Amino acid sequence: DSPDGAVPGDRPGPRRGRRAISTPSEYAKRAKKAAASGDFSQAGDFYRLAGDWQRANEMYLEGSHFDLAARLAEEMGDLPSAALYHLKAGDLKASGEIEIRLDNRDKAAHLLSLAGEHARAAELLDSLDQFEAAAVQYDKGGFREKAALLYVKGGKNLAAAHLFEKLIESAGNDDQGGFRSEAERASLLRYHRYCGELFMKAEQPKKAAPHFEAALLSEQAAEAWRRAGNVEKAADILLRLQKPDQAYRILKEAGKDVSSLAPAVQAELLARQGNHREAAEVFEKAGSHFRAAEAYKEAGDLLKAATLFEKEGESDQAADLYVRAGRHEDAARLFEAARDFKNAADLFRKAGKIEDAARVLLKAGERVAAARLHYDQKDFDACIKALQKVAPDDREYRKASFLLGRIFAEQGLHTLAVDKFTGAIAGEEIDDETVLIYYSLGLTHEANFRPREALSIYQKIVAFDYGYKDVMGRIKAIESQPLQNIGARGGSRSSPQESGWAEVGRYRIEQSLGAGKLGEVFRGTDTELGRPVAIRRVTERPEEKGKVDRFLKEAATAAQLRHPSIVSVYDTGADQQGRFIVSELAEGKTLRALLTEKVRFEVHRVLEIGSQILQALDHAHSRGILHRNLRPENIFIGRDDKVMVSDFGLGVRLSDLPTQELSTGSVIQYTPPEVLLKDRVDQRSDLYAFGIVLYEMAVGHPPFQGSDIGHLQVHAAVPLPGPGERPLPDFLKAVILRCMDKDKERRYPDAKAVLEDLTLKEVVPGIVVTERYEVLAEVGRGGMGTIFRARDVELDETVALKFLKGEIGPDLLARFVQEIKAARKVIHPNVVQVFTLEKWRDHRFIVMEYIDGVSLPRWLSRTPVPQRADRLRLALQMASALEAAHQAGIIHRDIKPENILVTAAGEAKVLDFGIARLEAPGHTLTSTGTIVGSPMYMSPEQIQAHAVDRRSDVYSFGAVLYYLFTGVEPFAGKDLQEIMMKHLQGRPVPPHQLDPTLPRSLSDAILRALAQDRDQRFQSARDLATALSLSAEAPAAGAAGRGTRTAS
Repeated sequence: DSPDGAVPGDRPGPRRGRRAISTPSEYAKRAKKAAASGDFSQAGDFYRLAGDWQRANEMYLEGSHFDLAARLAEEMGDLPSAALYHLKAGDLKASGEIEIRLDNRDKAAHLLSLAGEHARAAELLDSLDQFEAAAVQYDKGGFREKAALLYVKGGKNLAAAHLFEKLIESAGNDDQGGFRSEAERASLLRYHRYCGELFMKAEQPKKAAPHFEAALLSEQAAEAWRRAGNVEKAADILLRLQKPDQAYRILKEAGKDVSSLAPAVQAELLARQGNHREAAEVFEKAGSHFRAAEAYKEAGDLLKAATLFEKEGESDQAADLYVRAGRHEDAARLFEAARDFKNAADLFRKAGKIEDAARVLLKAGERVAAARLHYDQKDFDACIKALQKVAPDDREYRKASFLLGRIFAEQGLHTLAVDKFTGAIAGEEIDDETVLIYYSLGLTHEANFRPREALSIYQKIVAFDYGYKDVMGRIKAIESQPLQNIGARGGSRSSPQESGWAEVGRYRIEQSLGAGKLGEVFRGTDTELGRPVAIRRVTERPEEKGKVDRFLKEAATAAQLRHPSIVSVYDTGADQQGRFIVSELAEGKTLRALLTEKVRFEVHRVLEIGSQILQALDHAHSRGILHRNLRPENIFIGRDDKVMVSDFGLGVRLSDLPTQELSTGSVIQYTPPEVLLKDRVDQRSDLYAFGIVLYEMAVGHPPFQGSDIGHLQVHAAVPLPGPGERPLPDFLKAVILRCMDKDKERRYPDAKAVLEDLTLKEVVPGIVVTERYEVLAEVGRGGMGTIFRARDVELDETVALKFLKGEIGPDLLARFVQEIKAARKVIHPNVVQVFTLEKWRDHRFIVMEYIDGVSLPRWLSRTPVPQRADRLRLALQMASALEAAHQAGIIHRDIKPENILVTAAGEAKVLDFGIARLEAPGHTLTSTGTIVGSPMYMSPEQIQAHAVDRRSDVYSFGAVLYYLFTGVEPFAGKDLQEIMMKHLQGRPVPPHQLDPTLPRSLSDAILRALAQDRDQRFQSARDLATALSLSAEAPAAGAAGRGTRTAS
């Protein structure tokens, strides 16, 4: 064995050195070569790694690799195409799931029903109010209760009642020794009640009455018996309920002789005599809570009366009495249940339950009122959450904006506060309603060191109300400040000599490249040196006085930088149209342009581009220069992902931005919290922006979007990618989260530290491992690890790499080496061949034959549904593969549908023999104490941690056969414990009872393979295969004895 644990095999030993990652142009060349040779799957993989996903999709389609095309279309966001390709691949379930995301629920339900996903189909049909169709699907999926309830919604009462009776019958069959759990008893009572109610609606009281009795609903049972004509039984129930007056009445009405009745009428007599408390107690004992409540009310015991009224569902009376009794919280609870949210909130407030009051106000749509309660409690986060739900067209939008402004101002977020106060004013002139908002806006401008703006606001207030609050005093204080404190920021303009302006006419402007916050950029030529340049004309608005001088000064500083990944600043100059900055012309597109074009970046490209950005930042930071404006617009991606970062030092000040952009603009999306809080910035501020850029490349959009981005930058946690988005590898996620920590002290100290962590620690498409295997795409994940499609660069052929999950200690490594050596002995057309076990960095991986196929569950869900003859052919192939392994002394230990692939030609391939073990006695390398296998298909001896042999595989194979021929898992349960107990004690429903067209001999063979006692099973896979072959021509179970044969 080699020192790193690799198992030598038939594959060439010498290796040619290769770069760990190829360039996009290299991938494109390989893609063309693969396409020319007809290997469209590999061509598509290479185009994908080159970033040309559209061309990759064309290759997959040309090669009829619809599953790969579907997966790619889904990642590209082209969901209609993804649904179509899944359908062409025969994967109805996947197609249906995509149609759900497209909100084509009717179509999705149809596809999922065909795929056997009846419960999912039912949910969709229910959401479309197609209750009867949904009920049918739930019934097919085995969810009878849900089916019955939907029949009720659809008005099919008898159909619902019959399903509930089946549930009752099933519960009786499952009853072992008369023991039922509390939940099971409650369900049974509920089913009986439903049956009673439904049969009554169907005018069948005789069928309803026994169900009401079984549900312990005696009054309903009495009424049902009365309507069914059995008044004696009805009267007997009423007497047991201590309702002699009703019993007497119905007997008399029926003309029956009544000799005596129990004296339960005493309560009525007591009430008539004015003895209300005694009457109430008798009524209560008799279970007549409503009459008892009335009597307690008359007796003045309001709390007792309220409690009983509530029990009887008389919420209005109960709530009124709770209020009169001073029990405001109880009353509020009932008002809330009755959806009288306003009264409920008022009572919760009186009871001191402020959070509950706010909660019900939100239910009532009174968001501002709810927010005020949170504000009074200093719960600003809850307050902001409520206020941000108020739409601009809401009548209380002004109040919401004003309150948001106050909160932001109190938190020191003055820029955001100004935005909200301005939105609350909405351009209206000052009046009695808006004067307070104007005053608050002025105070916030002062706090934000904008005295000129504050003075303007205060002057408007004085013009409206001369004596308003302390406005005059504030005006005098501002006007007494030195003039420079209220003028435009920045110093005086430097002379041409001081600024280093270039000679007029040296640069020729040729083409506009676009305009941004820093001015318009042109492609030009330096006529003296004959080189292409970029010329940025720097402009400033009247309110931005001093910006041009500042930019020229910062450009002069940035001119010190000389680095391959930094756009060099050459010169500054001026002409009749103004001043400009001359810099190196960066080739390629900006990262923003690529993201806008929906270019997807594989992880290896994210790391490559990110590393170059970090090298540029490190070079600048080491010379004391910050970028201050790092975002995709300032990052150029050239040929083969060569990166150039521009605009070092040319940061846009928040004071230069319009109010709207302070909430939603592109600049604010990359602004670190300390800038928004006007705190000191340093190189870690650039790293925060870098973390956002890294996130956007990996996921496709920045982490914070929508409105109030500034608030999110300061307070919100970084959101992780959601459903349908590409997940972040753990190591990359950790880098991004540390870069974007709100606290600078917890971020990386410098760019070099980030570079150390921004290295591949996981296997991703695009890399070459052990200088031999080029990883092309991930094809699956499981309990043992992750499987990738890869290219063996030595043999130029496709292989599968299975990277094992977790650390592998010496003992486990020795076991894997031994087992793979054994697995290599199994050479069989229906076994996935294992080549070798290798190591890359800290990862161990198995190199296997690559099979272009689908798992058995996906094959079974395809359309048209595979015929029984095709299933039987697969079963015989699997049995042959197992027999070959057993003859080599190998036990698989994890036979399950997911470990069986079906090729495009319809051939079975059994995989994962790499975790099998030798059967030879005395083998010590397998005693790890772990149980290997999947619970749904695990043999009883595996569950009990007993020794396993080939018959254990026969049991697991029997469970697979059960699923193969019925579509149902034989030992399904609600949790792991129930599944295990079914293996150890239960017996599955015979397959021919689920599908009467199955031959009885086939059903019996499957059940024999599933015998709990291994001595009762088939003793070899060959014996099982023989039984399967004999069953092929046997008649269907439903046709036995009738002289007929069912076509398969």
